[in-house]
Amino acid sequence: MMKRVMKWKWTSSKRSTLSLLKSRSMVDYSIFDSLLDSVFVINSEREIVYCNEAGASLAESSVRRLTRGKKIFEVFEFSDQKLFLMPDGEWGRDEATPYTEIAFKLLASGNKGRLQLAIQPFKGEGGKTYWVVINRDVTLEEQLHSKYQQQLAEQEKLIAELREARSELEKYSKNLEKMVAERTAELNQANTMLQAIMNSLGQGFVVLNQDGRCGDIYTRACLEIFGQAPEGVHLSELLKDDEDSEKSTKMWIDAVFGETLPFESLVELAPSYRNAPGQQIVLDYYPILDEQQKLTNVVMVATDKTAEFQAKLLLEKEREQVKMILNVIRAKEQFQRFMVSAQSQIKKMIEKSNRGHSLDTDEMFRLLHTLEGESGAFSVHGLRLSAREAQEKLEPLRSDKSSVSSQILMDFRASIRALQSSFDQIKEDNSELFSALDISADQTSERSTSDSHIEFYRKLASSGVPAEMIELFEYEFLRRAPTSYIKHFSEVCQLIAGKQGKKVEFIESIDPRLRMHIAAYEDLFSVMVHAFRNAMDHGLELPEERKAAGKNESGVVRVAMSWTNENHIRITVEDDGRGISPELVRQKVAEKGLKFNVDVSDDQLMQAIFLPGFSSRDEAGEFSGRGVGMDAIKDEVTNLGGRVYVESRVGKGTRLIIDVPDVTLEEVQTPLAA
Repeated sequence: MMKRVMKWKWTSSKRSTLSLLKSRSMVDYSIFDSLLDSVFVINSEREIVYCNEAGASLAESSVRRLTRGKKIFEVFEFSDQKLFLMPDGEWGRDEATPYTEIAFKLLASGNKGRLQLAIQPFKGEGGKTYWVVINRDVTLEEQLHSKYQQQLAEQEKLIAELREARSELEKYSKNLEKMVAERTAELNQANTMLQAIMNSLGQGFVVLNQDGRCGDIYTRACLEIFGQAPEGVHLSELLKDDEDSEKSTKMWIDAVFGETLPFESLVELAPSYRNAPGQQIVLDYYPILDEQQKLTNVVMVATDKTAEFQAKLLLEKEREQVKMILNVIRAKEQFQRFMVSAQSQIKKMIEKSNRGHSLDTDEMFRLLHTLEGESGAFSVHGLRLSAREAQEKLEPLRSDKSSVSSQILMDFRASIRALQSSFDQIKEDNSELFSALDISADQTSERSTSDSHIEFYRKLASSGVPAEMIELFEYEFLRRAPTSYIKHFSEVCQLIAGKQGKKVEFIESIDPRLRMHIAAYEDLFSVMVHAFRNAMDHGLELPEERKAAGKNESGVVRVAMSWTNENHIRITVEDDGRGISPELVRQKVAEKGLKFNVDVSDDQLMQAIFLPGFSSRDEAGEFSGRGVGMDAIKDEVTNLGGRVYVESRVGKGTRLIIDVPDVTLEEVQTPLAA
């Protein structure tokens, strides 16, 4: 079916148009009445002979007035004078035009806007030529974009002010360090201790002796910061060290006063404070030397930077909010689907978490990891953090189910419920924005349009309209190009590049003929975020590494989608990074005890990356390394009846290849049992 539609659409448009729209007597204009898009039919004099209610609404008039000999250029003034709709225009007279975005003005009211417009000529009664004009009003999106660009500028101004404030704080910190260094070089031991403590009001000053215990002189701030008077207390006790940290602290004190290494080298290994949640105490250490330049004491300066830390978190939240608003505006449809999908997945996870010891931890981990990835892609900061925290709570359940305590299980369930709270908070904080853009977590914004299109499709199928026209309608209105689903992955790549100091060029190569029943592939598009995170985090090297390897400093991540034949679709995601080492794969399979025959070719060995729990890293990072992403992709591809595999060459890059069948309209409406 698709093969015939493609042939008409792209290679024989004129001949097929004549066969599809044979005569006006065979076309009942009322079939356009139910469309949400505005539709006009004009004759060779450019007179409006038909328009639907949506068209009359766009023209701010009535159907009767418009169809009483009114010429379309007497109603609208279009920015493109070459259009056949204008008095001297010819474009669209002899052949169909693609959808084109242009500006328009209503001549009666002077109101202006933008729309996407397409013209289709056809033969009507008596062999006369008529033209169908279909319009999609995009004025609202333009207005919203302008509004949030203004808000973005205000946010950037705020960010600049906060940066300036942070710069002043850094200058203060550097001046303090210089002041302490000058004092220790100029004054004797007693004088130095007194001056170093008293010259820093608001900071906790403590003097440590060779046993690691605090002296009897300290500032009042110590009482607030440490919650106790430090006199006679050992440093490890003051810092609330656990057993391992206590050993490290004592070893550091012995090394410092033994002067085995310069103090400047050892200070980098100095003990830190065990901050409570939301607290940020920073410790700095300065040596006190005698006249022979021998270390006699160490001054520890404790600075409560909680307010600065909170300001930084607030700044980060504001930045993420700005990014989220931009992502919503740029990819409204994808964000709408994300909200619906996130709500559905959270409810599913809450139900599954109540199963106790029968919980499928691998499936739950995939759901959480995908939710984290999608939240990060749209800069939904709070939900991303909640999803990551839930993964950390799940890890003990996943690694050793036999020794799981009831408290661990309760903590995990609480973290899953916190996901819903985070999600509800996002909806509340952005209610005005979501309302303006008609975004809801309960249903997709397109559902009413899709339902009307499906109903219209059924009417066509039962009204004796030629099969070619039915197929064309299904192709044009029920299928969609996947381009909008891919675009926001560019933001994912740029986000990771910015945080890791990498450079990346994102390239899309989408077959313009490719249209799909997108609803069937939404879960696949959701988990594909892992492929791009892996390409950036594991694949692309830092600029200096690439330069040393003879590569361009900017890496490339390329995504392509096309037909492989009449009923299969191929998706590839590739990078020109470091590639995957076969020996590393063999090593990690053995270390993790994964069931996979490693005595195969390198190409076959690469497929081990799809195993649950496989990761080439020893520790998970911010963007990858949990051994979940590729497993999730394979799971969704398998659910679609497709195939996924990977190709990689060390030093050249990696290519992920996904082949999935083209899902028909019937399969979308009645999902397969699988």
